[in-house]
This record gives sequence, structure tokens and C-alpha cells, in this order.
Amino acid sequence: MGTTVTAALRALPAASVPQPRTEKADPFVLRGRRLRPDCALESTSRFNDDVWDLSPAMLKKHERRFILDFGLIPASHQRVARELCYAMFAGRVPPGEQRPGVASVRTAFTEYGRFLRWASRPGARPGHPDRRRP
Repeated sequence: MGTTVTAALRALPAASVPQPRTEKADPFVLRGRRLRPDCALESTSRFNDDVWDLSPAMLKKHERRFILDFGLIPASHQRVARELCYAMFAGRVPPGEQRPGVASVRTAFTEYGRFLRWASRPGARPGHPDRRRP
């Protein structure tokens, strides 16, 4: 994710009083994406939502409904997972590159989560006392 967006997200107040959900503080993840005619951007998922509903950006009738459920990602990696997915959906695209499709982002999310769960298993770190020897 770009440093500008990351810096803006880190600068958010850490107050215990609930803050209003503004576009700057909690951006719509599908901003800049073409949406189905029956969907308004204001009703779509935001960055801090635990589950992102991608169906408003699923334009073909035969496409399945996709979500990104950040509860499936180990807690210590959820913020980075959100930043990665947000960058793929709405971040700046490098010159000569195309923005990945919604289904491609969903696939990347699934594989990223699978890897993080595997890497977080007991004994996964070298030298960890729970590491099993062959």
C-alpha cells in the first residue's frame, strides 16, 4: 500500500470515543471500481470492516458472491492483510500494470491466509522449542 495511505491510516486518533466513519478515516474498499447498477458506493464495505463484501463489484451474473473475511487471518497480520487487499482494490497501480480483478484479489487473499496460518502453526519457527524433529 502506498506510503501516503499507510501514513494517513497510522495518523488516525486512538481515542476511546467512537469516531465517525468518514471516507478519509475508513475508506470504501471498492472506490474506483465499477459497481453493479443496483449498488451505491455508500452501501459497500469499508477498510475497517471485518468482512468485505465484494458482490457489488461482481458484474457478471454467473460470478459467485465473494467476501474477504479477515477473521480467517491470524490477528497479528490482519492490518497488513487489509492494507494489501485495499492496495489491490483501490491503490495506485504501477505504470504499465493493470489493476487485478476482484476474483484475483479474492484468490490472493485466500492463499495469503493459508500461508499465514501455516507459518503461524506451533513449531513453525526454527529453534522454537515446540519444533518437531523428523
